[in-house]
Amino acid sequence: MLTHIMDYLQRRGGAGVEELARVLDASPDAVRGMLQTLARRRLVHPFEPTSGCGVSCGRCQPSVEEYYCAGPGPEQDPIYDEKNIPPGNSRGEMATGPGEG
Repeated sequence: MLTHIMDYLQRRGGAGVEELARVLDASPDAVRGMLQTLARRRLVHPFEPTSGCGVSCGRCQPSVEEYYCAGPGPEQDPIYDEKNIPPGNSRGEMATGPGEG
């Protein structure tokens, strides 16, 4: 079933938990658990879909459904993982050698 979720997300570009539950004929809680498993493996990530009409009046209600997209999210990108940053460096700094910088 995890493969079905991945295929569906890749074809559609993303989907909500409720939509996936309907497509897979499963409960939303079961789908949520499968999505969490895929997210731990960095195969999917939650995202905030853009909603509304495009006018910033604030009258459109954003969706409350949880949405997921295939692939690792920006916070899951190993390039930005805190473990990959050398001690003493902040995210934007490059390590320099002697006489550099």
